[in-house]
Amino acid sequence: MCRIRLILWLILVGITVVGGVATDLILQTAPFALWLRAVGVVGMLLAYFPLKRTGKLLGRMTDPEEWGCTNQLVTTDIYSCSRHPHHLSLGI
Repeated sequence: MCRIRLILWLILVGITVVGGVATDLILQTAPFALWLRAVGVVGMLLAYFPLKRTGKLLGRMTDPEEWGCTNQLVTTDIYSCSRHPHHLSLGI
């Protein structure tokens, strides 16, 4: 199941990249400057550490009793591939 989702995700990423390149070629837009690309890479690297600690930080801010008993491992849907899908969405 996870393999199928990974393949579908890779296909969608490929379609997105091809669509972006095709749009740039059709509209004849200039690529981003090298310094701006570097800023983006640094931003992604800096975002890694807060994303890594999100669960611990949020755990300190709320009372688990407020949400009821949630210690059961969920293994269906998107959780069968990723423990924290919101981290995937933030990373993408």
